[in-house]
Amino acid sequence: MLQVNGLNKSFSGFKAVNGANLEVKQGEIVAVIGPNGAGKTTLFNLITGIIKPDGGDVIFRGERITGLPAYKTCKKGLTRSFQVVNIFNRQTVFENVQIAVLVQQKKMFSLFSPARNIAVRETMDILESVGLATKKDRICGVLSHGDRKVLEIAMALVNPAAISHWSALHHYGLTEQIPRKVYVLTTTGASVPRTRGTKVERVSDGYPVGDTVYQFVQVKPERYFGTQKVWVDEARVTATDPERTLLDGLSKPQYCGDFAEVLHAFEARGTALDVERIVGYALRLDAATAKRLGWVLEQQGVDSSKLERLAAIFIKGYRKLDPTGPRKGPYSRQWMIQENLQGKVSI
Repeated sequence: MLQVNGLNKSFSGFKAVNGANLEVKQGEIVAVIGPNGAGKTTLFNLITGIIKPDGGDVIFRGERITGLPAYKTCKKGLTRSFQVVNIFNRQTVFENVQIAVLVQQKKMFSLFSPARNIAVRETMDILESVGLATKKDRICGVLSHGDRKVLEIAMALVNPAAISHWSALHHYGLTEQIPRKVYVLTTTGASVPRTRGTKVERVSDGYPVGDTVYQFVQVKPERYFGTQKVWVDEARVTATDPERTLLDGLSKPQYCGDFAEVLHAFEARGTALDVERIVGYALRLDAATAKRLGWVLEQQGVDSSKLERLAAIFIKGYRKLDPTGPRKGPYSRQWMIQENLQGKVSI
């Protein structure tokens, strides 16, 4: 299933991994043993695409995956867990694995089935494979460390996404409001769970897992970028970074409270905002979002020379500054933006 041939990696002349070879057959459990500094973590990072090797090959299920980024190796079915356990403490064992299954699966749209009944068999198969089936109803916060680690491995069998939008704004202290949902950025390549059926089962287009409602926001695969690892309580999770989060607010302010809340978030970020990074991100997204960013940064007093690339973007027709607001208000020819703000908002 997995073959590692002559893998090498050096850091500033130090040979961290030197000609590593490894073979794992279907159904095998293989241990890599060595003292601190022997290169075990580096080896796993090389195999799973977190860092690129200097030489050698990684073959997974007969396909060469050497040097592929981690998100691509994950989609192919090869992923990893980390030393720090990353699980949702307030959800059950079953709910933790089910939410991961539903993010990854590509058949999870159902008009009539309650969301809690979707992917039950697939979830149980994973739990049975790691020996947690009998503990499926336990709240994760009361599990032993060993069981928590096994649960994280079960969750790693499917592809995670990134905490985003209002949830990320709150994490970075860019809003004082507490979102009632957990917003998750994922791609259009992964079907997300949707609740349909009776009014009781519908929860504002979100997906309930226990007492938590998840709101999935899908983007094209090439627009899934700008993420980083952050600590949320005792878990290390993936989240959009502050600059990507602010851009997502300009694109979909309804997932960040409203447009005024997004403008306040820009103000809260202040001088900590990485202008070069956020401009670079905007150039990879749609023109309307880039123009909104140019308008906001100009209002904040950012030097015009840093905004030239945004100003040069061609766009056909005027776009609303607040995409959720009415089409009325003065026009900015510089940014091809209709300033449709309700009253004057100071940023």
